[in-house]
Amino acid sequence: MKTFRKVQTLKLRKPHGLKGSFFADFFIDAPSNLEGKILTDENNQKYEVEKIFGVTKNNLRVKFKEFNSIDEISHLRNVFLYEDSKESGFFLEDLIGCILKDEEKEIGKILGIEDYSAGLLLDIEGADMILAQEVEISSFDGKHVYMKKTMQK
Repeated sequence: MKTFRKVQTLKLRKPHGLKGSFFADFFIDAPSNLEGKILTDENNQKYEVEKIFGVTKNNLRVKFKEFNSIDEISHLRNVFLYEDSKESGFFLEDLIGCILKDEEKEIGKILGIEDYSAGLLLDIEGADMILAQEVEISSFDGKHVYMKKTMQK
């Protein structure tokens, strides 16, 4: 049975207007892609996103198909909503503790991921840090990360 990881997507802050929309903080790169998707709360209650609008740096307004008045949504203040990640991919934090290998040799164990202004760096045991976006991962099995090109020490 395949399990899905819930990705924290929105935090509903306060109702806006009389027609059942909400101000919300978002935690994803492309919030406008949420239109038409189903989000769930911590109790697995489902909400279908009808419209996303007013997107700024880190907040937006959201309207759900299930609600049409401010009275219907007032109880949702400060609720976190999640999207099921159905992709077969992985999150960067899943790589921590795995062995990084290329086509020829083992590079080392991934000890952590550091966030610097230059980008995310993989901290590799016994090797120099590697810029995460330079690693082209060919496969990942939960214990090993296989990359396509050889990294130089």
